[in-house]
Amino acid sequence: MKTESRYKNKLTTESCFHLHKILDSVYTCVNPDAEYPRIYGSYGNQASNYRESDKYLCDASYFRIKNVTLSYTFPKPVISKLLLRQLKAFVSIENLATFSSLPKGIDPETLTWDYPAFRTVSFGINVTL
Repeated sequence: MKTESRYKNKLTTESCFHLHKILDSVYTCVNPDAEYPRIYGSYGNQASNYRESDKYLCDASYFRIKNVTLSYTFPKPVISKLLLRQLKAFVSIENLATFSSLPKGIDPETLTWDYPAFRTVSFGINVTL
């Protein structure tokens, strides 16, 4: 029984230490750059603990390369030997890359964790006889 009682006291002491540490990091007039928002008391003001806060706002700016198309038109002397008037090869890539400071997996256009936009690669040849 004594061991159990000592364990509970130790756990309570550690919990109080961590709570004290958190309470020291709460917004007050003296500590305006605190890590946590202000905690309101329980005298009819507890609903204030659910106020909106800008604590978890983050920079959602991003740069996205949506579409890149490269094409090459073969020179006339090369394609005339193949009895063609024009020959053009191309490759197109959609959703090539996104650069953002958001956590990995969040789409900056929707701000949700969802399936990423699919990257699509297309290639082909245009031939004029």
